[in-house]
Amino acid sequence: MPAAGATDSLGLVVSADCNLRCAYCYQDRKQPRQMSWPTMSRALDLLTSSNRRRADVTFLGGEPLLGYPLIVRAVRRLGRRFPARRRPDCVIATNGLLLTPRRLAFLERHRFDIQLSFDGVAAAQDLRAPGSFAVLDRLLDRLRLRHGAYFRRNVMLAVTVTAPAIPHLADSFDYLLAKGVEDIAIGPAMGHPRLSKAQAGELDRQFGRIFTQSRRHYQETGRVPLRLFRKSAPAPRKPARGPLACVAATGRDLAVDVDGEVYPCALLIRSCQTVARPALAHRLAAMSLGPVTDVQGLLQRRAQLPDAARAARIFGPQSRKRSGLDRCAACRYTAACFVCPIACAKNPDSADESRIPDFQCAFNRIALEYRRRFPRQP
Repeated sequence: MPAAGATDSLGLVVSADCNLRCAYCYQDRKQPRQMSWPTMSRALDLLTSSNRRRADVTFLGGEPLLGYPLIVRAVRRLGRRFPARRRPDCVIATNGLLLTPRRLAFLERHRFDIQLSFDGVAAAQDLRAPGSFAVLDRLLDRLRLRHGAYFRRNVMLAVTVTAPAIPHLADSFDYLLAKGVEDIAIGPAMGHPRLSKAQAGELDRQFGRIFTQSRRHYQETGRVPLRLFRKSAPAPRKPARGPLACVAATGRDLAVDVDGEVYPCALLIRSCQTVARPALAHRLAAMSLGPVTDVQGLLQRRAQLPDAARAARIFGPQSRKRSGLDRCAACRYTAACFVCPIACAKNPDSADESRIPDFQCAFNRIALEYRRRFPRQP
């Protein structure tokens, strides 16, 4: 097979279906489809032919554990194809409801990083999936008591914030700390309507409590569980200097959909989501890199990706964008802003490609102000 170039990360959409139907999920077109083994096998070849010394592979959905046998088969193939020193790091993004003791033991044995979506206390989690809190609460207990070292090193809790969940945010953070979680990511839902002034004020109060608790925890333990407040970690990987401020424009990360179509970002997959605005949908579809079976075509379209990203008109520098709150160029947090450009495709506030969703803008301005105040770690 011809060399497929430098691939830092490979995402595999194991299933386009999910056992939940969370109202805020950007994947708004779930369907009962799974990746076939021939497709997954060809996708894994993108890693074996990469010139990177080490990459990572992430199993995605929908809910990837709906295709658990495929994951097992993929891990065995990676074990046969790579020497230990070059074996890709494995990651799984899951809602955790299908994570049985046997499956958890498999993930630990193969040193998976687990990205567990869980919104916190019952009042918050029930907004997402009624009745799921008790299952995940027991899962955290099992992880802490039976897989303690693995839990601390390899499990990250991802909390997604919607406006109705804002009053529960600090309680959810306190709950996760009490459960022994040492890696927590908090982020705003994509495609969410704007915040009212009262909701923004409440979000500020909730982050104030999280800031106080995080600072106390850091002073007592030396640890910073909330990723947002970590200042000693390496800076996030960025593309080369230029007019395209998103790694999706570089082709260094690849995502393979259930049908074998390759994209430069998992947020661009088409099997389980829609883009409501036809013109933008057409421009984003042009960023597809083609079927995984067409390696030569993949190389050619990868080289053309910057042009396709420019034509999509949502990947320009943050400084050229704006929200309903302000122009990004006038915002003190522009350099640190973590609003994904593809969020513009799900923006309920505007059809303008340069318009940052107001909900995400308000969330980031509040969150980044508390990050600015948090002590720098050695």
